[in-house]
Amino acid sequence: MGRGLVLSMTLLVAHGDGEVGGSVRHGSVVRPTTSTLDEAVQQGRRRSQTFRALLDQLERSDLIVYLGVGLCPAPQSVACLSIVGANNANRFVKITFVMQAHGDRTILAAFTDHLIEQLGHELQHAMEVADDPTIVDAPTLEMAYQRWGFRADQKTSTYESAQAIHVGRTVLSELQSTKEGRR
Repeated sequence: MGRGLVLSMTLLVAHGDGEVGGSVRHGSVVRPTTSTLDEAVQQGRRRSQTFRALLDQLERSDLIVYLGVGLCPAPQSVACLSIVGANNANRFVKITFVMQAHGDRTILAAFTDHLIEQLGHELQHAMEVADDPTIVDAPTLEMAYQRWGFRADQKTSTYESAQAIHVGRTVLSELQSTKEGRR
């Protein structure tokens, strides 16, 4: 499953306070732009301690994280993080989730737990950005991941981190245990 960070600047149009259907808290730094992503964030918060901790950590950071649906530059990726920019008070990232490829739904669109797992994985990448105040644009993002990340596929410009892989797996495990606990 392709994951990673995209090292490109993108234009992002903010949607007011980030509310989707009125269910995202005003002022939240994690801002889903679709109801599907909003519901996945809410489920992740309820069902996974690791996911909830990531959201809480991001709330204390200077990062604003937009969650959207679209395509990633690396065709094998199901999600990607790109740095949008910075101002005096905040840095902005966008995480894009690929819900459809070649006319078919991806695993993220078909299985909510996999979407939440991927959200956790990508939010860990956002936390990595939040923890490094030198990251303010695509070049500084790339330099940071050259220092502490790795390329999952040498043919692409995407980077990965062992911590994001671990977080994704932990979130999925927690989600699976909540399902088992409901039986």
